[in-house]
Amino acid sequence: MTPGDGVPALRATFAAVARTTLSGYDEIVNALEDVEPCDVVLDEIDVADTPALEELVAFVHDVPAHVAIIAIARSRETIADGRLFTGGLAALCDEEKLTFTPAEIAQLAEALGVSYSGSDITRLLDASEGWAVVVSGAIREAASTNTSLGGAHERWRRTGARSFAGFIEAELSRADACDRDAVRRLMSGATLDDPATLQRLAARGLFVRETAEGFEPSRALAITRGGRAPRIDRAVNALAPMTLRLFGRFEARIGERNVAWMRRRDQQIVQYLALREGGRATRTELQERFWPNVDRSAAAQNLRTACSTIRRALAALVGYADVEQYFRVKYEVALNTDLVISDVSRFEAHLRDGASAYDEQSYNRTIDEYTAAERLYAPLLCGEVADAHIALRARELAAAHQLALERLAETLFKRGDYALAGRYARRVVDMRAPNASMTPLLGSIEHPATRPSAVAANEEDVATIAIELFPSVIVGERRREVRGSLRDDRVDTTAG
Repeated sequence: MTPGDGVPALRATFAAVARTTLSGYDEIVNALEDVEPCDVVLDEIDVADTPALEELVAFVHDVPAHVAIIAIARSRETIADGRLFTGGLAALCDEEKLTFTPAEIAQLAEALGVSYSGSDITRLLDASEGWAVVVSGAIREAASTNTSLGGAHERWRRTGARSFAGFIEAELSRADACDRDAVRRLMSGATLDDPATLQRLAARGLFVRETAEGFEPSRALAITRGGRAPRIDRAVNALAPMTLRLFGRFEARIGERNVAWMRRRDQQIVQYLALREGGRATRTELQERFWPNVDRSAAAQNLRTACSTIRRALAALVGYADVEQYFRVKYEVALNTDLVISDVSRFEAHLRDGASAYDEQSYNRTIDEYTAAERLYAPLLCGEVADAHIALRARELAAAHQLALERLAETLFKRGDYALAGRYARRVVDMRAPNASMTPLLGSIEHPATRPSAVAANEEDVATIAIELFPSVIVGERRREVRGSLRDDRVDTTAG
């Protein structure tokens, strides 16, 4: 929404969703009954006038259940009717849910081809507090300069301080004079000793965060004066992520140091958890998986011993006080997936984003995400214990990897990069299970009248792809005809 928007603008938004020209409140609500399930996203609702906000609350009460409303505002005070939350009609998504986690920083860096280490992620998370504006700015800086994530925040801080200060000033222009003065004092490096003022600024979304120790100014404010952010110890930000390598030979590191497991069984339990949905499993499940032929009490004791030695191995690097930031043992045994990052979880995240881009026919984003997934993949080693589950996950991941290669070949072909499409296509052929989604390649051979002119200029590449992918379809005279058009000395057959 834009400053000063009122009831007419709000109704026009909902009328557009309902595909109606009617402007009456009841008429719009009734028309929404006939739309498909959807989300209505309203950004910056805090700039709307009071009548519009009051009507927005009414819409929340009255729209049909299949229409969800996502209202975005700087301050939680924008919606004055707290009964929306206490009555279960609405949920508050606070800043903690919107900040980057270590795993999300790693995923974004990989999607943009930015190399990083565990320490790079820790430093960026510590300096930015996970704030999306700062994290994305630093990673974009690294991607645009073709450098690693190390030092990217400092480089972005030097180049982006002025525009970032402009962003903060724009937000302050909407605040009252008292709040503006308080934030500007924080920007200058001054200390505010008034807890009530800090609490008010936090409630109004003015660059103050609530932490376990109280209210603290955002470290990002230091960017506006060209200085380094003050170090504030916070539980997760002060800790390096634990990175797990599950593709290929298993490895666990916290920061730059390897975890020294006391027993192979401890390592296998961590590997098993990392391959589970949400990184967790019940005690009973672990006992049955790892000690299937042992009586229940002995299996329970074995699991307690294993969890204790896992904790000891982690404590050797981070101290016992912080072990639960990584590994928790209650009714379930779980890894904290916000701070424990595995190559498999990153691989699957890139696949999800790639699938979304593929469905939207966003060629460049599809290629970026699937290429990032491809760089991570290697055959998963199956452990000698709990091998049935790990073997199943290995097959699932191998199938997902193959689909990624198929879609890469298809998308590259559509974008006109025939040589690279051919390399990926040949790798799919080597796996001996080409997917029907690659029929556009065959179509370009079988139906030359519909073939794009660019394809004709790359007949050799396209023909090779089609023959490799569909040997059982292109046979006889047609196969010899296509092969006869090839000039082997011009076709790069190296796998990607």
